[in-house]
Amino acid sequence: MTSFSMSKSLLVVSVAAAALLSGCSTVNTIERASPQGRPAYVPDRRVVTDIDLADSLHVFGILQTYVSGDLLKIEMRVQNTHHHAKTYRYRIEWFGKDGMALPSPTDAWKLVTLEGQETASLAAIATTPRAVDFVIKFQHSSQ
Repeated sequence: MTSFSMSKSLLVVSVAAAALLSGCSTVNTIERASPQGRPAYVPDRRVVTDIDLADSLHVFGILQTYVSGDLLKIEMRVQNTHHHAKTYRYRIEWFGKDGMALPSPTDAWKLVTLEGQETASLAAIATTPRAVDFVIKFQHSSQ
């Protein structure tokens, strides 16, 4: 093989590799260097049944507050730890002070797509003031 055809082959391989790598989408972010907010995370207990999911989706923590005076609001900070976009499904189940599940029109599974290394906040508000607890469930999405 001549040095010209070898250089040409290397160029083709380099361009192909660059094209493949550019398909990996990530997100650049900018935030305040010294955040003013001081989050108070809710202590949580995690049950992991899917190690791949736990490796690809990191949940930093859960915050809670009350809105409209008496509706529980929660917010989760999550991150896709992979270098390419992934879609996840999540749902939130609300519970009353007696530990019983409270049916809600917002019980359906929701989709969230996170770019590679992207961090996002997912929030939900209970539809009844009787909600005092919650369970958050995550799954890989087939989409």
